[in-house]
Amino acid sequence: MTDIAIDRPREDLRIMSVVGAAHFTSHFYQMVLPPLFPLMREGLGVSYAELGYILTVMALISGLAQIAAGFAVDRYGPHIVLPTGMALFAGATLLMGLAPSYWMFLPLAVVAGFGNAVYHPADYAVLNSRISRERMARAFSVHTVTGGLGWAVPPVTMVFLANQFGWRTALVIVGALGLVAALLVALDQRDIHLAPQRRSEEHTSELQS
Repeated sequence: MTDIAIDRPREDLRIMSVVGAAHFTSHFYQMVLPPLFPLMREGLGVSYAELGYILTVMALISGLAQIAAGFAVDRYGPHIVLPTGMALFAGATLLMGLAPSYWMFLPLAVVAGFGNAVYHPADYAVLNSRISRERMARAFSVHTVTGGLGWAVPPVTMVFLANQFGWRTALVIVGALGLVAALLVALDQRDIHLAPQRRSEEHTSELQS
């Protein structure tokens, strides 16, 4: 009993860290393009309004697809859906750096939107099911803070990378790093896995209560 009591806080901290890191990537990739707009406008020969359409498409798809993402998390589990979404978002960002024309950015924005849609359904499923009740408030606080940090970091990061390597290479670099992060989360089955049997039992318990 003592060992369990000691290990439980460590497990909660580990789960909070993994989910928080994933949430950080969601907010980070939402903000990688705006700091590059002046360079992209010149490089692609488009207006700021047209660049804004990329973000609009991504946000619309992300919002509309979250319901479907929630069903996917319930059916397949966050251990599959979360890293898949991370890979889609990061992969779309990487391909934007390689896109030869503006019009290629719009379908990639759709892919990025689908990738971004999975974070909240998957994150909340893990936190609600795996975190101890007495640390639930802290877990959601960490989730919120890491998301805020994800919005704060890209302006400095993207401007620095663009100055060093160009805006296209900057997108490729952060996209590649995101794919690595998705792989690491996919390999961490211990912390984000929610067995189908357990999900079914919890659902049955809720219906009976």
